[in-house]
Amino acid sequence: MRVLHCITGLSGDGAQRMLLRLAQSLRVHGVDSAVVNLGPDDGVARNFEDAGIRVWSLDIAASPLGMVRGVRSLSSIIDSFKPEVVQGWMYHANLLICGARIGSRSKFSSLWNIRRGLDDYSERRAKTRCVIRGNAYLSKNAGRIIYCTEISRQQHERFGFSSKHGMVIENGFDTSRFRPRPDLRNTIRARYGIGENDVLIGNIGRYDLAKGHKFLIEAFAKLNDTSARLIMIGRGVDASNHELVSMLDRLGCRKRVLLLGEQSAVENILPALDLYCSSSIAEGFPNAIAEALSCGVASIVTDTGASREIVDGLGWVVEPRDSDALSRSLAEALQVGDGRLKELGQLGRERIENRYGLRTITDRYYRAYEEACMLGAS
Repeated sequence: MRVLHCITGLSGDGAQRMLLRLAQSLRVHGVDSAVVNLGPDDGVARNFEDAGIRVWSLDIAASPLGMVRGVRSLSSIIDSFKPEVVQGWMYHANLLICGARIGSRSKFSSLWNIRRGLDDYSERRAKTRCVIRGNAYLSKNAGRIIYCTEISRQQHERFGFSSKHGMVIENGFDTSRFRPRPDLRNTIRARYGIGENDVLIGNIGRYDLAKGHKFLIEAFAKLNDTSARLIMIGRGVDASNHELVSMLDRLGCRKRVLLLGEQSAVENILPALDLYCSSSIAEGFPNAIAEALSCGVASIVTDTGASREIVDGLGWVVEPRDSDALSRSLAEALQVGDGRLKELGQLGRERIENRYGLRTITDRYYRAYEEACMLGAS
């Protein structure tokens, strides 16, 4: 079987990481995967190409003219690659697949993938809201609509997405890659000048409204524990981000925060953390939380997307946009002691292994492809 994945952009975020894991893992079923990247070739495509996965980067503008050009390019690629299944990853890609059904000479089954919820819909740009509404209108044409959480499915179906072929497949994780590594504790601390007795809190996420960095920094600044250090990772989360640096300076915590920007191998940092904290105001199935737990790191999360489902009973869950509640939970976590944090982290790892192992999730995707093909091109 050939599957062509069409993704809005290879930006290094959670969707890209999940797609790379899935495309590699699908080989056990004999699936030949290729990727159409609607964004520019910013270097991330090499991660796929190094894994033997072909990538076309179209670098199209998010405009009507750009979308028309994208449909033409995608149709041409489909006619050349001849996939049985074309799967869209997020809203713009889903729209292009609808156009390619008209422009392509090939027959294929189409699947959509929705990677997040609609908690922050009103705060998104007007163009993005139009694209989401376009998805809702055309959703009846999708052979399957795969959501990464049940909450996301319910939100989108209430919004107007077709419920006929909606289904939920969570993200899957390679727990042999994301695993506890006690040796990294001293390595990371020596590299960044972190004291042996300092408590290291981590956060991963591109600089975006949805990730709630403002609330995380406000919560961290309110901590009385001066031994706490915060390490922030993600595209745009670095010293060149003047808005972010100004916020840290204004709140007086700049010296206790490390801004590392985008990192290609977070599995070499996560195991060194004492605690992971997600401050998102909107999520789908947050990779970073599951990856932290897989590394044995206890977590504090906001109640959005699948965050509660992942952590519930094994960490702290607070309402989004509430820096006071987040700060109180951080303080509580720092008080429970290293032994309890490690215990929660180990229980979290067991949950990831049992519920979200990559092989299990891959099998579910493959069955969805088979079912869509059996129904015929839709």
